[in-house]
Amino acid sequence: MAVASAASAQDARVAYGDLDLSTAAGAQTLDQRINTVAADLCRNSRAS
Repeated sequence: MAVASAASAQDARVAYGDLDLSTAAGAQTLDQRINTVAADLCRNSRAS
């Protein structure tokens, strides 16, 4: 079982200022953005 070390941790920012998080559509859009960024970070960490 592999465990990520602090050396492999990555930071990312997800913009949400343009979203109305009190609506289902806004919350869903934020969720999609977070999932996209997480997938990109995971893909990039495997490539390193």
